Amino acid sequence: MIYMRVLVPQLVIALAVCVGAHMLLVQGPARRLADEQVQLARLKAKLSELRGSRESLPARIRLLERVRERAEEVESQSQMVATQGPLFAAINEIADECDVILEQLEPIRADVPADQQPRPGDAGAGYHMTVVATYANLARFTDALTHDLGFARIESCQIIPAHARGPGAVVCVIKTRHFAFDASPMPAPVEGGGA
Repeated sequence: MIYMRVLVPQLVIALAVCVGAHMLLVQGPARRLADEQVQLARLKAKLSELRGSRESLPARIRLLERVRERAEEVESQSQMVATQGPLFAAINEIADECDVILEQLEPIRADVPADQQPRPGDAGAGYHMTVVATYANLARFTDALTHDLGFARIESCQIIPAHARGPGAVVCVIKTRHFAFDASPMPAPVEGGGA
């Protein structure tokens, strides 16, 4: 009877932590990636709109400059994923900065989804990792994974209490996906259909 009085509240707390972690870790980064893609699509649509209009040359130049700057940002955020070596090193560095023990870090296949209409320069990478940390350090680590490594999202996160490792310690198994997008200009469509 006393065992149930202790177990039930612990299970309720663990369930609340898991639900909160899911909302924080999975839904936020996916929404951020979708927002970035929408913003880039808007800029491309505006560029297409200007091509056919008679707006002034300075307006076109300003828009082209914004598109170029955004493409450079996407390119910069994508560089780590394209080669994976720097991404592996960055994850280790973030773990050190957040006082997280990275027990396992294995690359896994993570292609760009076909429904995203990938271009030749688009790439995906993924990692399966096991970490040991306190809840606070784990939260800092997962936040850094999704915000400091370009286009990234946490696909799964399993948190297991690890009291034997220290007060407040948890073991967390995390699966991530990282994306690189080709932001180079697309060739202009050929009008007239031939030579």
